[in-house]
Amino acid sequence: MNLLFGPPSNKGRRPRKITLLGSLGWLDNGNKVNCSPLFLLLLIPVGFALQCIAKENHWSLIPPQSPTSGQSIDEFIKKKLSQKGLRHSDEASRRTLIRRVYLDMLGLIPTPEEVEAFVSDERKDAYERLLEKVLEDPSYGERWARHWLDVVRYADSAGFETNHERPNAYHYRDYVIRAFNEDKPYDRFVFEQVAGDTVREHAATGFIVAGPKDIVGGKDPLLRKQQRANELADMVGVTGSAFLGLTVGCARCHDHKFDPISQEDFYSMQAVFEGVVHGERNVPLRDEVKKEIDELGAQKSLLQKELRRFIPESTKSFVLLDDENSDQVEFLQKTAGKGTNPKGTDRGYL
Repeated sequence: MNLLFGPPSNKGRRPRKITLLGSLGWLDNGNKVNCSPLFLLLLIPVGFALQCIAKENHWSLIPPQSPTSGQSIDEFIKKKLSQKGLRHSDEASRRTLIRRVYLDMLGLIPTPEEVEAFVSDERKDAYERLLEKVLEDPSYGERWARHWLDVVRYADSAGFETNHERPNAYHYRDYVIRAFNEDKPYDRFVFEQVAGDTVREHAATGFIVAGPKDIVGGKDPLLRKQQRANELADMVGVTGSAFLGLTVGCARCHDHKFDPISQEDFYSMQAVFEGVVHGERNVPLRDEVKKEIDELGAQKSLLQKELRRFIPESTKSFVLLDDENSDQVEFLQKTAGKGTNPKGTDRGYL
């Protein structure tokens, strides 16, 4: 019978309980003896009260205390620090706090003006206001999207020996950044990346083909089939690691040794991606992107017009950026014919 109740561990107290019950004749050398169940039920509160009286610091007798922090995890840290004879660090100053917030959430340091504004803000919710401001900064999504892009093996080039650029890969990168900045729900975030073509979120489907691709190929039909199998295995593998937290690649060749993933499961999942192929396609541009392209196009036209006057009409093979020495450039441009080098062995002679 256990006379102790509540969170504390009862480890190491069993011999004491056996001795207590044995002295009352309810246990014989640790073996149970016949006893009225009703009597045992009456015994429980009595034994519990005796234990509490003998040990006044029992958890149930300690008055509730308000936590020093609003975060429950801090109480566990405080308890462990107390056990180790340590104490909390001093509370960070506002100048230190704003730097920590900016570096952690944006990867950037605050400007002197932002620091002074936070230091002089005497409102009770100044810290909460600071967090809201940081979360609204576009740099927040740019910083934290990098972590997700690492998970899904994103790159701006195809990898392998050719490693050519992917001109449209940035659409997926920008989609992830916007998802973080818009606080998109995670379930929606997952759905759009796996099946975004069904909801016209085409940029999100870049997740499936964000990995390396062997574009060399070849005419051998067996090699081409192997290349295709590798592409599909990459799609299945990244889906498992990103959304399931599992490395399912082992099941490509055999049943998974540790996790309950069979080879049949692997190829069943691969069948879902069978219709997905690598390739370039036009992604509809958002209105703000179209506006930016038009503005940059106008600036480009002005620069090209400015540069045209530096290009002589006689040739288009070079750009003359400084017309002060134009006569020297024209001299060097003319063919001088075959010349002879003077004889000699001193410096400057050939």
